[in-house]
Amino acid sequence: METKPYLMFKLGGLTYGVDSLLVQEIFSLPEITPIVDAAPELVGILNLRSELLSIIDLNIHFGMENPQNSYSIDDIIVVISNGDKKLGVLVNEVCEVQIISDDDITRNLPYSVMVDLPTQSRSRSHHHAIAGYAEIDNQIIMILDPESLRDKIISEDTPQISDSHNRDDHDYPVTKNRKIPVFCPDATPEERQIFRERAANLKRETKKDELSGLMSLVVIGLNGEYFGVNLSIIREFTDIHNVTPIPCTPPHIVGNMNLRGEIVTLVDIRGILGLPMDINGNSQKAAIVQVGEVVAGIIVNDIFDVTYLNPSAIKLVPAAVHSTQDEYLRGTAIYRDRQNPQAQNRMMSLLDLEKILVQETLVVNEEI
Repeated sequence: METKPYLMFKLGGLTYGVDSLLVQEIFSLPEITPIVDAAPELVGILNLRSELLSIIDLNIHFGMENPQNSYSIDDIIVVISNGDKKLGVLVNEVCEVQIISDDDITRNLPYSVMVDLPTQSRSRSHHHAIAGYAEIDNQIIMILDPESLRDKIISEDTPQISDSHNRDDHDYPVTKNRKIPVFCPDATPEERQIFRERAANLKRETKKDELSGLMSLVVIGLNGEYFGVNLSIIREFTDIHNVTPIPCTPPHIVGNMNLRGEIVTLVDIRGILGLPMDINGNSQKAAIVQVGEVVAGIIVNDIFDVTYLNPSAIKLVPAAVHSTQDEYLRGTAIYRDRQNPQAQNRMMSLLDLEKILVQETLVVNEEI
């Protein structure tokens, strides 16, 4: 059973989910430039570090019109990247990351719902942007298919600029005396200034290492300290139950656990990091990680957040002060809690969990 981490966000009172591994960047809504010759849901473009990024409004895409462009300074842009394809999605609020199993996603709507749809709704192709539906904590989540969404809006519906003077190859209506589109016309002068400053900051050229993309990290807690772990190696989070001790193993090998028929070895990395270990077995959660062919459960105290970190924000640990713990750290960075903006910023250590898991000391020797 395959599981994936999905970034949840809200728009128009509805909750959506998108594969968090495709999320490249998240930032507050800047001023965007409207496009007159494009699909209605493609509300504009912006200059993101010398690269033009298309921004879409899912409300308009799904037929919930927003004719006044009534956006606010609290809205957010989520940049989704799939290979060399990028798309900005305008959302109202970014929520937590949820681990969802494929088995929990319903791919098709019930037939009784489909037969009640108006004929014109059945013929539209915008429903292909929804890959399925999942119920999390009694709430229905709509899972986006970013590739279908982008291909439909950008590749097919938007006319391509060419040297040809023939512009009659698309179906968008041309109305006389159309108003010139204006981004967020109801914004106050102060809000408009904020939008413009954000756009100017995003346009600014950055160093080469900053252009390589953001790092996706899961923020976990161990003994009151904050650690960042590469999201790409996290398979899921689970509760710890029915652990079977393994004889003749180091103290940090806690035991085996049956995870839906798969035997997973639990590891307490706190001893390796020089932190006090949980000798009483009070920890209740584990992160199931996979590095190559190695699958293990890493015991954690807390699971705080998924964050996206610019590599340029990482501070390396000085070589002169290296300790046993620092051997397994990539560096440190400031962690800002998006769920609680008023909270004080914390220092987060970036774990090289891959290096920890390939140690010979983590190999369970069953012959002893």
